[in-house]
Formats: sequence, C-alpha cells, structure tokens
Amino acid sequence: MKSRSVGITVMIGILFWIYHHLQFLYRYQHSSLLWLARYPTWYLVLNTILGIIGFVIGVGQQYSDRFMDCEIQAQN
Repeated sequence: MKSRSVGITVMIGILFWIYHHLQFLYRYQHSSLLWLARYPTWYLVLNTILGIIGFVIGVGQQYSDRFMDCEIQAQN
C-alpha cells in the first residue's frame, strides 16, 4: 500500500511539472510581457514530453502492481 501512495504522489508531482512547463510555454508565446530571461521553446517542449512519458510509465506501474497482486492471490 505504501508504494501505491508514493506512486500516486509522484504522478501528481509529474502533473505539476507538465502544467508548469506548459504554462511557461503559453505565457512566452501569448503574452505582451518582456522577459529578462527565458527558457528556450525546445526545452519546454522536451520537458513536457518527458513529463508525459513519465506519467504514462507511472500509470503503467500502478496498474502492473495491481495486476501482479491479482496474479499472486490467484496462485494462492
């Protein structure tokens, strides 16, 4: 149960990571603000893609743990 709560916490963190980078990307492209320093667009897109991949892996881990628990119970 502990690993499941840790996994959910990590996935929430990854969702925040994705939201943060998409928010920066949107503000850079559709804002009249003058930024002193900016992240390059490729950096924001790459981090968003890596965040999505990490989230998909996390969801897969959550389901594989649940599937493995069902298999272990079925064997007993």
